[in-house]
Amino acid sequence: MYFKYALVCLYVVVVLWVSFSLKDKGGPKDISEPPISKNFITTKNDTLKINTIDSVFTNLHLKNRFNGVVLFAKEGKVLFQKAMGYASFKKKDTLSLNHAFQLASISKTITAIGVLRLLDKGLLDLDDSVQKFIPEFPYHNITIKNLLSHRSGLPNYMYFSDKYWPSSDSLIYIDDVLCLMENKQPEVYYMPNRRYNYCNTNYAVLSKIIVSITKIPFDQYMKEEVFDIAGMKDAFVLTFDEVQSDSNIAIGHEWRRKVGHSYLDGVKGDKGIYCSVLDLLQLDKALYDTILLKQKTIQLAYEPIHRDLYKSDNYGLGWRLNLADTNNVFVYHSGWWHGFKTAFIRNISNKNVLIVLSNSTSWRNNNSRFLQGLIKE
Repeated sequence: MYFKYALVCLYVVVVLWVSFSLKDKGGPKDISEPPISKNFITTKNDTLKINTIDSVFTNLHLKNRFNGVVLFAKEGKVLFQKAMGYASFKKKDTLSLNHAFQLASISKTITAIGVLRLLDKGLLDLDDSVQKFIPEFPYHNITIKNLLSHRSGLPNYMYFSDKYWPSSDSLIYIDDVLCLMENKQPEVYYMPNRRYNYCNTNYAVLSKIIVSITKIPFDQYMKEEVFDIAGMKDAFVLTFDEVQSDSNIAIGHEWRRKVGHSYLDGVKGDKGIYCSVLDLLQLDKALYDTILLKQKTIQLAYEPIHRDLYKSDNYGLGWRLNLADTNNVFVYHSGWWHGFKTAFIRNISNKNVLIVLSNSTSWRNNNSRFLQGLIKE
């Protein structure tokens, strides 16, 4: 009896010692939450994917190479989800599945959905010129489709704003960007529709086109026409009020150092959308259920636009595309902005989705091709 009691005491001491040791080292916490869908029947392949994803990200986390949230689902059913680390390294507040992350360039995909909803409603045509909605726009022969597919040839506002904007202490907004374009007319990279050139300006201009058509602010439009309809409860477009008041927002870090906002954060559409992994899962479901877009519009968005790009690395309307393997067709996007790294990887052949949101640049293994390999058949 004494021997059993001694063993129990020893076990408790070891557990407490390990816990306090991790706490003393400032190691990030690992919060695993049970899958939402307990009755979903998994195959051996599903189990292999779950174990591989868990192993990859848990090992990175233990090496301080990943801080964030991971979710893997099939046909809308969650098979794996895990929150690892802190929303703020300074506060040491544990991440959860509901924490909202800056999506960085995944915002482009969601902005594209907002634009295509206007197409479905007959309020615009893909061949419409920018001048139809922004008459003072100084660059001609650029269409909505050119903007969505990065074939406009426009200069990147992130670069010419550094040259022309008077103070980096003052936020720049899309109207300011358009004013700079009109007054300074920075040189284009290419003539319209000449070739693919990924450029943030395209989606900033699209955000203004949405406002010009709907006559309501971009953040309000996205909430009413995308987030609410898809059931994205934690999603919002950054207006800075949320960051001040909401403790459910992850903070971006360069490794463990907090990254502040930039004057460029006033511009939305190309970035600036925040949401949780559960929100992106809702978006994934909404696209399959066609509650946001008509099926023919979704298919249009998934069609490769660029002849000068490979099938394995192409671009549609707001989506990156890997069409090289007909058994594993990927429509996806990734992002990187001010301490956030993100990936939204959808295998539409088997309805697998892998969502990874990190609020630390310590995550280096964010190559889209590698992540696609984790959810291939």
